[in-house]
Amino acid sequence: MDQMVLKTQQWLNNTYRGKTGFGSVVEDGATGWDTIYGLIRALQIELGITATANNFGPGTQSRFRNRWPNGISQSDGDSNVYAII
Repeated sequence: MDQMVLKTQQWLNNTYRGKTGFGSVVEDGATGWDTIYGLIRALQIELGITATANNFGPGTQSRFRNRWPNGISQSDGDSNVYAII
């Protein structure tokens, strides 16, 4: 078990559980697709996408680029998105 992966899984569930389109991730500290999909869905929620998916498709790319055309930095003030990235 990786403690940092576990903390990420716990943060995702504490922050996004109950939000439309998130669901949950297994809190087992194991790296894997479930956690990656959770991070993608969390980013989509932050971008205002309610019909989330387990992939980073053109809609997610477009919304991200429109919001941060030069990429995101820690100083942008959006700590959840910075944490997800």
